[in-house]
Amino acid sequence: MVGTAPTLSAMQIVGMDERHLKRDGPGTNFVAFIYEGGDATTSWSVDSYLVTDAELADVLEWLQGHLPEKACYSVGVVVDPPRPTETSDVEVTWVIGADVLNMDPRHWTPMERRIAEGMLARRHRTSIP
Repeated sequence: MVGTAPTLSAMQIVGMDERHLKRDGPGTNFVAFIYEGGDATTSWSVDSYLVTDAELADVLEWLQGHLPEKACYSVGVVVDPPRPTETSDVEVTWVIGADVLNMDPRHWTPMERRIAEGMLARRHRTSIP
C-alpha cells in the first residue's frame, strides 16, 4: 500500500500518477565519486566522473565494473547546468552517499555520519547495492 507514513525525518511518501512524469532528453546527468584509501593517518583519494545521458541503473552497472577493491562511492544527479561538460561548475543532489568522506568527521551532522558509515560499509564489502 502506498501512502504517507511516519518517518524519522520530515520526509513524506505519497502515491503519484506516472503520467505526470516528464522527461527532457534521453537520460540524466550524474556525478560519480570513487573513494580509495583513507584511515586515521591518511586522506581519501577521490576520482570523480561525469556520466551524461544515463539512467541510474547504467551508472551503477558502470561502477560495478570500475570500482576498485576496498573502495566506496557516491553518486549524485547534476541539477545545474542542464548540459554539463567536464569543465562545468555543477550543482549536485546526492542520491547515494555524499561528499562527506572529505570532511572532518568531528563536523559531521548526525545524517552525514549515517551517510559516511553506510559508505564505509560499502567500502568494506565493495559491492553495488
